[in-house]
Amino acid sequence: MGMFALIACSSDDSVESSSNNAIETEEMGASSDTASSMAESTEVVGDEPAETVENSIADSPESTNTTSEEAEEPKSEQSEEPVDDSDVSEPETTQPEIDNAVSPEDEAALEAILTDCNYQWGAASAYRTTLLQEAIGVTVDGVYGNGTRLAHLTALVDRGLSTDCVPTPTQQIIMNLNSEGCDDTDDSITENGISAEFKASWTNSINWIHFRTGPETQETHPDHASIDGSCAFEVAFLSTSDTASIEFSSPYTCLRLSKIQLSFFVAGGETGILNSATVSTIKDGSVVATYYTGLTVDYSVSTTPSVGTLTIPDETCDIDSIQIAVDAIIINAMGDEIHLLMDNLVFTANS
Repeated sequence: MGMFALIACSSDDSVESSSNNAIETEEMGASSDTASSMAESTEVVGDEPAETVENSIADSPESTNTTSEEAEEPKSEQSEEPVDDSDVSEPETTQPEIDNAVSPEDEAALEAILTDCNYQWGAASAYRTTLLQEAIGVTVDGVYGNGTRLAHLTALVDRGLSTDCVPTPTQQIIMNLNSEGCDDTDDSITENGISAEFKASWTNSINWIHFRTGPETQETHPDHASIDGSCAFEVAFLSTSDTASIEFSSPYTCLRLSKIQLSFFVAGGETGILNSATVSTIKDGSVVATYYTGLTVDYSVSTTPSVGTLTIPDETCDIDSIQIAVDAIIINAMGDEIHLLMDNLVFTANS
């Protein structure tokens, strides 16, 4: 009996112990559930602020617009406001050095052009004047006038060169031989300040050297009596060695003959031929230059006079006379002589 009681007691203790253990286990489980529940609650509470912030940023239009405007604002300022180039520093570049020095050869060539003594006022020295105008940088037209003269003088003075050869302004004087009544017994005339004396190298009783006024006073060849219907001076060539001349005198400075009108014809014979005629300019007894007139006559072909105007390009100053010579075939000196009419002389002189 005693042993049963002891076992039963032990069994009860065992049950009680087991019961206690179960209760502790349950309490621990509950405690564990409570802790787990608190942990989950903590996680939820910790996650909510992040979701709220994200949703707040995403859902708020004001925040979105503000952020976008702030991001785009610098671009707007750059596109609207002009850029001041002066504030922008350009990268430094190395420029090649330019040598503006004129070579000695070029300078010598320029000085030769500047000091040329053959320039003439107006268009008489057109080619030379063109070279000069190109060199001194003025309008290139081949005419030496006031503008070219001023630039020419400036270029010479700047280089310390002489200005002696610079042309001076000129005036034009015309002799149409009409001012003294065209007296056919006279052989000289003074017109517009210039005196002209007509001469021939031969002496003959016929003495065909006189003024002619028109067809009405010409007996044997009325169609040949003048060039333009007004007064002209006539001289006859009885042989190929004959010459005609005009001597000039005037108060003008640097008088030059620029043009003369000429007319050749055969008096009436059928064999007279003029092959050519020349005009020479003379100064102080020496020939300066000789020019071909380009005029010819062959009476067997035509009785019409050969008329032309000779332009004298080399207008040397102070020409005192001109001489006219012919290359002709004159078989009958008293019937085939070559006649010459001279008219409309144009002179130039310094102003």
